[in-house]
This record gives sequence, C-alpha cells and structure tokens, in this order.
Amino acid sequence: MPNIQVLLREEITRLARKELKKEVDAIKKINAQQRRDLADLKKRNSGLERKVALLESKVLGKITSRKAKEGLDNAKLRFTAKGLKSQRSRLGLSAHDFGRLIDVSGLTIYNWEKGTTRPRAAQLAKLAAVRQMGKKEAKRRLETIGGQEGNAEVSVPKKRGPKPGKKAAAAPKKTRAPRKPKTPEIAVPEVKAEGASEE
Repeated sequence: MPNIQVLLREEITRLARKELKKEVDAIKKINAQQRRDLADLKKRNSGLERKVALLESKVLGKITSRKAKEGLDNAKLRFTAKGLKSQRSRLGLSAHDFGRLIDVSGLTIYNWEKGTTRPRAAQLAKLAAVRQMGKKEAKRRLETIGGQEGNAEVSVPKKRGPKPGKKAAAAPKKTRAPRKPKTPEIAVPEVKAEGASEE
C-alpha cells in the first residue's frame, strides 16, 4: 500500500504546477501583447521621424532657396553713384523730377550721386524699375504723379464775411500805452554873492 504522505505531496505539487501554469500563461499573453504594442509604437515613431525629417528638409530647402533668391536679387540690384548720375542724364530729368519717380526728395538724389548716402532695398527696387524706363515713359509717369499730387491738395477754406442783414462786429480799438507826464521845469533864482554891487 502506497504511502499517503507521498501521494498527498504529489497531488499538491501537481495542483500547484497547474495553477502556476495558468498564471504564467496569462503573464506570457500580457507580455506578448505588450511586445506587439511596443513594436507598433516603434514603427509609428520611426514613420513620424521620417515625416518630420522630410518636412524639415522641405522647409529648410525653401528658406535656403529664398535666401539664395534674395542674395541674387540684391546682387542684381547693385548701386553706384556714377550709374545713377548717368541714368538721370539719360532720362534728361532734374534731381527733383527723378526723385519724384522714386518717391524721394531731390536732395536725396544729390546725396546718392555724391556717394554720401545709399538707397535702401525698397528704393533699390524702384531704381531698378526706373532703369527700365525710357524718356517718354518717365515723362508720362511724372504727369500722372503730378495729377495725383494736384488732386491731393487740400483746399483752404475762404474767410467768410458777415451774413446779409447783420452788422459786422466792430473791430476792437487799439489802445495806446499811457504817456508819461512831463515834469514841470522849475526856475531856480540866481543867488548873488555878498559884496556885489547892486545895479
């Protein structure tokens, strides 16, 4: 007859292994699911990183191309005082009229021609536009600018007189400062010295 103690020990061991297997299987399933989720997150992360890198390269490419374009534009819009003077003489314009085309004063044009000052970027663009003009086009442009300036003049209101039927208010009289009173001249009698003979 087998020993009851040994049988009990074997049964307890079997039941413990069975329960442990259930718990371990559940833990393995959870672990496998977490690994799958982690792998999925890694794939998403790498995809997002690729998209970000692509967007960065596009944005940086646009910025560098814009800077390069601005650099080319600035290189094209070179300015020399001698060139400005020859351009103005080619158009046959005074400094004042040439300044009106670029929306600056005639004194500014003289300063540019002397080389004491330089035009800004916006003014360089206007100078480049004027550079493409001929004499007739420049004169037409000046006429249109002159017409716009004439329309922009502010009308000065006229002085109004008194309304008919009403008397004009009398202008206030000017008052003079009071004169200083003259001090009367006092005759001082002559005093004769003693011992003088009387006449």
